[in-house]
This record gives sequence, structure tokens and C-alpha cells, in this order.
Amino acid sequence: MVSFPDVDRSIRLADLEAMSARRASYLLSNGIPATEPVGVLASHRPEFLVDLFGVLRAGATAVVLPFNPGAQHYRAGLQTIVEAMDAARLQYVVAGGALETVGERLLEVRPETKLCGAGVADALLPLPRLHHSQPALVQLSAGPDGELVCNAFTHGQVVAGVRAVRWSAGLGLEDVLVQWLPMHDSLGLFGLLSQLFVGGRVHAFGPHRMTSAPGDVLAYLAKVQATVTLGRAGCYLRLSEAAQHANVARQGLTRWRVGLIGGALEPDVLTRFRDAFAAAGVRESTPTPMYQVPAVAFAVTCKQPDTEPTVASVDEHLLRGPGRVGFVPEDSAAPRIRLVSSGYPVVGMRLRIVGPDGRPAPANGVGDIEVSGGAVFSGYHRDLRRTLQSLRNGWFRTGDRGFLWNGELFVLPRGQRADD
Repeated sequence: MVSFPDVDRSIRLADLEAMSARRASYLLSNGIPATEPVGVLASHRPEFLVDLFGVLRAGATAVVLPFNPGAQHYRAGLQTIVEAMDAARLQYVVAGGALETVGERLLEVRPETKLCGAGVADALLPLPRLHHSQPALVQLSAGPDGELVCNAFTHGQVVAGVRAVRWSAGLGLEDVLVQWLPMHDSLGLFGLLSQLFVGGRVHAFGPHRMTSAPGDVLAYLAKVQATVTLGRAGCYLRLSEAAQHANVARQGLTRWRVGLIGGALEPDVLTRFRDAFAAAGVRESTPTPMYQVPAVAFAVTCKQPDTEPTVASVDEHLLRGPGRVGFVPEDSAAPRIRLVSSGYPVVGMRLRIVGPDGRPAPANGVGDIEVSGGAVFSGYHRDLRRTLQSLRNGWFRTGDRGFLWNGELFVLPRGQRADD
């Protein structure tokens, strides 16, 4: 079951399977070519999942387009979609249910668009057999100069990504996942898929709810007896602040055992979370930092379940000078930088720290983070030059810097790097 609390709607997995098959048949009968990428408007509604899986089951490649709920009223919102479509060189867009109006307005500003509106086939057509090496998804992200780039994933890479996190974080069928991320964000989309693929329960808020009413999200976690959450570090800080104004001891949060955190987690956010939720019986092992490369790899590393996050104090002079790792005691007055570990490589993923020459850095050295594995994207959609620049002998250059200690990855925040 996938629930969308913002619109008070949900869809059962059996219904999603049946409706997406009919949607795929409708798309095939209307001439959607398997060789072309097809845009899908991201939204927190059941129609999004029906459209997404309809496109995939028709054998086409789905391009998840950013969607602002006000886009049907404001031309600027539509322009965001148009820019994404131009970047991916899209002709086709599907927009079912409540999103059909958005599709019609999109035609007004981009007349060359071929729109497949709401519709399902009366009779099922034979659906193509999908292969793990076949293109599945294209995700949009911002390049180093702010331009939109298109990141391509095969079916095998999508499955590898969601399976890796599920196994590494110990997620299972009995878990209840609550998340609050955009669906065009790789963290939001892959997070939902990771629980959906095992038949678990998912509750997907839009990001605005966490921004405007974190207390409502906190109450909802207790209501549905959430065991797993997914969001970025700033959202966990908002939940901690909301907990200070609520009687968390009575909230019923004792089942909350995994809080997946995408992006850098600062030590003070970790401390505030623990202090805020101690009275509610939330375990100190619940915060689960993970390292991801947006729109390239859903997860590279993840803290192991039922263990507390590792916090290290690193000698700032050594880090900024020769770029070596030296640890200092917590009570030391020496200049230091405190870092929270991002955990160990997830199942099927590898990482390495390399120097400027591309060779592995010494055991105590800081360097560039490169990743490899079955969940890393295929490359940039229709951009061979950029793909070749980013991949080196099967290793993707993330652009981040960090170091390994006892197998755990520590990522240096920008502004605290040896070369900054």
C-alpha cells in the first residue's frame, strides 16, 4: 500500500499492478515508441505511480519531470517542466488523472509536445518482456555550472539500487516507511521503490509539509507506527524542533528504528535529535546516515542497523595542510573538525579514495571519492562526452572529498576540505 497523506489518497499494490498494465496497453495502442524517452509528471498522487509503471511496462524509458502543484496556474511553473523536457529532448509526456489539466496547459507553451492524457485500455495488450540492461529511468540533476543534465539508469541498476539499501539497512516487509521528498528527487523516488518492491507500506508526503508543519508529520509518524523514515538532515532538525513543543513521551514512537538521512549530517543535528526523542523511547541507533550521489547512485554507503553513528574529531591542521587524517580526543583544545560517518558501502557498491593522479590515496589520506557498482547509473543520456569525462575505468568521479577509517566513509563538507 502506498499512501499520499497530502491528498488523503492511497493505492494498493494489486491495484497498481492492474492499472499500470492497462495504462501501458493504452500507451502502446496510442503509438508510444519503446525507443523514445517519455516524460512523467512527478506528483504525490496515485496517478504518478500508475503513469510511471505504465511507461516502464510499455517498454519505454521514463523521464521523471519536476512538477510544482501550482504549475497549472502559473506559467513559471510550466517553464520549469519545459526546461526539463528540452534538456532531455522529450517529445512525449503522459499526464493522467488530475494531472491531465497540467498536460493541456503544457501544450499551450510547448506545442510540439505529444501528450498522452488520462486513459486506460479496455483490453490488455501483450506487454514487452523487459531486460535488466534495458533503459528504464532518466533522472534530471543540476550540473557543475547549474545546467540540467540527464542521468540514465537501466532496469538492472534501479533494482540494484533499491535492493542494496533494503539489505544494508535491514528493511523488511513488516516495516512502515514515511518520507517527505520530491518524487523527481532520486532519494525520494528510489526510497519509495525500495519499500514498494517488497510489498511494504509507504506513506509519501510532499516536501512542503515538512517545511510548513513538521509537527503534523511527527504526529503522523506516531499514528501509523512508522518504523523507517527517509529525508535530508535539515528535515530531521525540524522534527527535533517540533518534538520540543510536543509531548513526545506519549507519541508512540518506540517502533521508529531507522531514520535514513540523505546528505551530510552534522554532529549537532545528531545530538539535538537524540535529546529531543530520548523521552519517546527512540533508540540512539535510529539516525542512519547514508552517502548518495544525487541522480547517479541512490546509496553508496549506509550505517549498519542497530549501531550508533560514529562521530570522529579530526585534527584541522593536518586536514587543511598535508591532507592527512589525525584524530584528537573529544576533550582536546586543539583545532578540530567533527564529522559523522556515512557508514559502510552498501551491498553491491564499492568506493575508493584517490589522489590528484587518480591513484589510491594512502590509508590515512584525504582524497577524491570515486564509486563503482551495479547501482551506479549508465551515464548521461545522449551525452557521451560528459559520460566519458565522469567515468574512469568504471569508476565515477563524485566531486566529493573524504577519507576511509576502519572501512567507514567520512565525507568532508564543502568549505572544510584540504584544497578549499
